[in-house]
Amino acid sequence: MVHEGEALPSKAILAGAYFHQHGADIGKFVGGAGVARQLQKLGFEMIIRRGGKDVPIGEIFENETPHGHSFRIGAHYSRRADIHEVYGGQMQGGISTPADAPFVFIFTGDAGEQHGYRDGWQEDRETFLYTGEGQRGDMTFKRGNRAIQEHATDGKAILLFEALGKGKLYEFMGEFVCAGWEMIDSHDIDKLERKAIQFHLVRADAVADSETDEEIEDQPDTSIDDLRTSAYEAATAVRNSNPKEARRVYRQRSAKIKAYILARAGGVCELTGEKAPFLTKSGHPYLEVHHTQRLSDDGLDHPRWVAAISPTAHREIHFGERGDELNERLKEIIAEKEKSIAR
Repeated sequence: MVHEGEALPSKAILAGAYFHQHGADIGKFVGGAGVARQLQKLGFEMIIRRGGKDVPIGEIFENETPHGHSFRIGAHYSRRADIHEVYGGQMQGGISTPADAPFVFIFTGDAGEQHGYRDGWQEDRETFLYTGEGQRGDMTFKRGNRAIQEHATDGKAILLFEALGKGKLYEFMGEFVCAGWEMIDSHDIDKLERKAIQFHLVRADAVADSETDEEIEDQPDTSIDDLRTSAYEAATAVRNSNPKEARRVYRQRSAKIKAYILARAGGVCELTGEKAPFLTKSGHPYLEVHHTQRLSDDGLDHPRWVAAISPTAHREIHFGERGDELNERLKEIIAEKEKSIAR
């Protein structure tokens, strides 16, 4: 933050104010994009040191990876300033669906107890149970509930936040995938019995590549049309009455999508058109799976948002100067491939 020609550490200044206001650990305060954007809106000149030069922070925002975010697990954030005023979306309710950001924000807390349910982790700490929205009558897959169920098809990542108390900040719990859902007994705002949707959420990085590879190896040889059908079906969360099976279901769904993506590539990088650099120990062309809508390559996605590319192309997209440009080109290539396969 520049004041009277002097560059001042905005995070340190605001962290002190944060401590006096909330009485919380200053280490939990995150400056980041949300604070910087708000200070800029208030008329402050904001700069950041990049490559030995002072760069106006507006230029950083303009070049920000469109599918990225700066939230850190365990850090605390203002729902208004750090989430909605940066990304948009509804400021009320437990599910927020900003139109111009690749995220579904969901917020959990103690409010559900008055309706006969409680969000939280399963005993194994692998599955988080999250109850959908709807004040009266049985819950249906509309609006926010539909956004969670179809998040992979829509190319959206689920970001979960937990309320630290009424009127207080929210703790970021991480990126999740909807592995499945079930209907549970509950009651609505009028105290009438009803059915509520309870989603089974699994951390996006809960399943390792080696696990999905094993699932693929165990699958019989299948035509690309059958693989495509299975992959498209796997992109949507389906009913599953046992939340303890969520991680297994997630693994199987991920494997179906990955199997199709690799088959669609046919041993050739979908970005460059070059052959895979080598064969794996099992004799298959080695290509890496890349998610075009997400910052990381973990999690479940619809086939139109996933590509199989060479390791070199993959690194350039994530770390190269032309990364965003290549990612956009890859989206166009995949869209055309999917259209041609569907004909």
